[in-house]
Formats: sequence, structure tokens, C-alpha cells
Amino acid sequence: MGRKHDFEELLARAKTQGYQRGAHTAEDEVRDRHKHVQKVQKDQNAALDRYVLWYLDGVQDDYARRGLPAPTEAMAREHCLGKGVDAPDLVAVKDFIRFHTATSCGRIP
Repeated sequence: MGRKHDFEELLARAKTQGYQRGAHTAEDEVRDRHKHVQKVQKDQNAALDRYVLWYLDGVQDDYARRGLPAPTEAMAREHCLGKGVDAPDLVAVKDFIRFHTATSCGRIP
């Protein structure tokens, strides 16, 4: 592992990089500023749609092996994105990021 930075060194580095405590407080306190920007929503929805497809691909073989009908996209969406669903573990997140990158035509939207 890397060496630990002492407190004074970290503060000096932050100051050198232009960090000023509280410099953006007034700006950060404004609620709903840029809320629900349409492009961000579109990009998030596209990533979530891709996540559901990635999940479906992963469970279809398991369902077939157990003799169960393949889940629909709506079922997968509810299982992955429904209220109260736990976040995926790190291994799943990393695999999805690799899938997303591989299917993104050289850019992540």
C-alpha cells in the first residue's frame, strides 16, 4: 500500500490545488438547481435498460436449467430495480461495467 500522508501535507496539497473550505456553500445550498436535466435522465435510463438486459442474460440459463419459463424484461426490471432491492455486489457491478463498456461503441453515454 502507499504511504500515509500526514495531515499537514494533505492540507497543503488541497490549498495548492485551490481548495477553499466553504467556497461553494451558497451554490451548493440551492435546492433543485439543474434538477432532472433531460439528458442525464435519458442517459441514466439507457444505462438501467442495459443493466436489465445484462441481468436477463445472466439468469436465462439458470431458469432453463431449473425448467422454469424465462423471465420477462418486466420481471427482471422489478427484480433489479424495484423498491427495496439490495444493491448488487462489487463483482456484479464490475462485470456490468465491462459489459456496458463492451456494448457502448467506444463511449459510455
